[in-house]
Amino acid sequence: MLELALELTMERNSLTLLKGRGIMVARVESYVQLKVERTMASTVQQLNNRHRRMMEALVLEGKRPVEVAIEFSITESRLSILRRSPLWKAEEDALSRDVRDQHKSSILRLIPKAIDKAEELLNCGDVKVEATVYKDLLNRVGLVSEKTIDTGSGALIRVVLDE
Repeated sequence: MLELALELTMERNSLTLLKGRGIMVARVESYVQLKVERTMASTVQQLNNRHRRMMEALVLEGKRPVEVAIEFSITESRLSILRRSPLWKAEEDALSRDVRDQHKSSILRLIPKAIDKAEELLNCGDVKVEATVYKDLLNRVGLVSEKTIDTGSGALIRVVLDE
């Protein structure tokens, strides 16, 4: 943080000198802001609870950065700076992996129930329902309405599903 303060002081002195020479203040202010952002991005050494809540809002709740910035009363550019830090990226990636793994295990637990339900529907006696279930199952495993499959021994199998 001391390095950041020293850099800002130097930039403020430059700002005064450049302003006195008639250079546009807005351009100099943008330069100062860019310099501060670059320095701040490299200074995020530790994420606090507020940072983690912002990250959870982005990853778990699916909020957009603009929504998170408003909710936490920060600018979008500040949030962007935080998100570019290596520490934030590592934590956000780990959180995303955890969420993916949780959903994956939930889906894997549902597979036996889905198979049971599909078998039940395939034997329901309603021809239209059975045809729809067969078609959907074949589509899920990669067979579309019409597909040619090479068996490898020179024979081709053409699968056509009726509507």
